[in-house]
Amino acid sequence: MIDFAQLSIEEAHERTLVLAVQAKAAPRLGFGAPPATAAPYTLSLDAEHHAALNDLLLKHVDAMGLIDLASPSMCDVFLNTATRDFLEEAARAGVGNPRSGVPAWLTALGDVAMVMFADEARLEAEGPEALVELAHESEIRDARSAGRPHNAQALTVYDARATSAQGEAQH
Repeated sequence: MIDFAQLSIEEAHERTLVLAVQAKAAPRLGFGAPPATAAPYTLSLDAEHHAALNDLLLKHVDAMGLIDLASPSMCDVFLNTATRDFLEEAARAGVGNPRSGVPAWLTALGDVAMVMFADEARLEAEGPEALVELAHESEIRDARSAGRPHNAQALTVYDARATSAQGEAQH
């Protein structure tokens, strides 16, 4: 499994697929209350990002060697279920909700890649590089705080950038 906190900044960029998600109101069937963990909206991917995610999911399954997806219908069921689960988890984390302030949700696909689901508007405003670095820095700081291994060199770069930005803001 990829340990995001141990990657260099360059590796974090190389190993992370950033996917733009769009939020829309969750459909209501009109009976019963939605689960407490359900987001009031659903997230979706455009066709290009959906295809890129499917490719990575298939590589992940192939690398694990545990599931046989030889049947086209089994493959479709797996890909659709995994994608839906990821999108639901990103929505529960607050991606796509302007009030949450959560720019993205990140998950690892074994040793294949990191996948970031980012709010489309925030992604367009800040760019994928900035969102990857924000998540990477956060993961490194969390690892350091928890006493886990982390990339100290990348943390030094992030600290230097923060110090430089503070110095420029004071002038």
